[in-house]
Order: sequence, then structure tokens, then C-alpha cells
Amino acid sequence: MKSLFIFLLMVLPLMMLLNVLAHNKNMLLILLSLEMMSLSMMLMFSMSNFMLETYNLLCLIILLSISACEASIGLCILVSMIRSSGSDFVMNLSLSKC
Repeated sequence: MKSLFIFLLMVLPLMMLLNVLAHNKNMLLILLSLEMMSLSMMLMFSMSNFMLETYNLLCLIILLSISACEASIGLCILVSMIRSSGSDFVMNLSLSKC
């Protein structure tokens, strides 16, 4: 049972990466996939620490705070993109407007 759970935790970031590559039209879907990828990596890291019986909570707190900062920066970019172009489609972005 533990090995199945560990396998699923290892496959989940890869599935989210494939989701980003497959559904790259909406910025919101890309940001949600990246957030799920970082949270699954944090969960995998915490479970590996739990199973090895090392209590390195400082690394988990740092990883969680970095993913929270990533989410807030992503939402700021999404809001500014929607305000400037009117939609969250990645196809509407151009480098000349930056």
C-alpha cells in the first residue's frame, strides 16, 4: 500500500507537467497545473521525510512558503494579463506589448 502511494506521488508531478504541455491555451489552467505540481512535490517530500523518520520541518515550511509566493505572483500576472488583453488566452500575448 505504501509503495502504491509513493508511486502515485511520483507520477503526479509528471502528469501535471503533461497537462501544462497539452493544455497551454489558458493561463489559468497552466497556473493551476504548476500549483498542483509544486504541492504534490511538497507532499512527496513530506512523505519521504516521514517514512525515513527524519523530521526536517524547516524545509517543508520553506517549500510551502515558496509555493504560496509562486501562486500569488502567478495570480498577479494573470490579473494584469486579463486587464491588458481582455482574456487569459496565451495566444493573445505578444512580446511587443511588454
